[in-house]
Amino acid sequence: MFIWIFDKLGFELTVNRKGRVRYISCKETVEKANAANLSVCDYVEKLWHQEGSTELVINNIMTVIKKDDIESVCEIGPGTGRYIEHIIKRLPTLGNYCIYELDSQWAQWLENTYKVKRQPTEGNNLKYENNNIHDLIHAHGVFVTLNLYNVFEYLNEMIRATKTNGYIVFDYYNESSFSDEIASILLEEKVTYPVIIPEKIIKNFISIKKCKIISEFENKHGKGISKYIILQKNE
Repeated sequence: MFIWIFDKLGFELTVNRKGRVRYISCKETVEKANAANLSVCDYVEKLWHQEGSTELVINNIMTVIKKDDIESVCEIGPGTGRYIEHIIKRLPTLGNYCIYELDSQWAQWLENTYKVKRQPTEGNNLKYENNNIHDLIHAHGVFVTLNLYNVFEYLNEMIRATKTNGYIVFDYYNESSFSDEIASILLEEKVTYPVIIPEKIIKNFISIKKCKIISEFENKHGKGISKYIILQKNE
C-alpha cells in the first residue's frame, strides 16, 4: 500500500508503510498535466504546493554563472524535467544537454519532449561522460535521499566531467534541514529515506577537490529546507 505525502512534506515520491519509495508515474502525470492545460513543471509544482519554486532555484543559479559560456549541460536525476524546462529557456548558447535518469519512462519522455540525450545510468556514476566536457552539471532533490558514499561518488564524477571554470550545482539536507515538526511527521509516516549530511563533511570534501564555493542558498523543500551549493571547478 502506498500513501501520498506531498501535502505534509512536499517530497517528489510515493512512500509505502515500510518507508520504501517509488517515483511518480510518468504516464499518469503527463496525462493529468495535459488535462489541466499545464506544463508538467507547473502541474507538479501545483500538486506539491511549490508554485514558483523551480524558477526561484534557477534564478539563484543564473545570477552567479556566466550564462553565455554554457554550451554543454548534464543533469543527474531530472525526474519530471522541471529544471530542464527552465534551463533550456535561459541558456542562449546551449547546444548539448544529457541526462542520467533511473526511471526509464520519464527518461524516454524527457528525451522525446526536450530533445535531450538520454544516457544509461547505474545510479552512481557518469561513465558515459568524458573528462572536462560539460560547462554545467547539476542535480536537484537527488542527494537528499543518497547515503554519504553515494553522494561522494557522484561529486567525484561531477567534478571529473566538468570543464575548468565550469559549474556544479546540487542540494542536500544538512543538520538544520528538519524541525521537530518534520521529525514527528517522518516518524508518524514511517518515512525513512531523507538523508542528512553534516555541512562540515560536504565542505571539507569540496575543499580538497580543487573547487570553490561561489554561492549558497536555501530552498524550501516541503516544510523542510534543502541547502544548495554552487561550485566552480578551479583546474
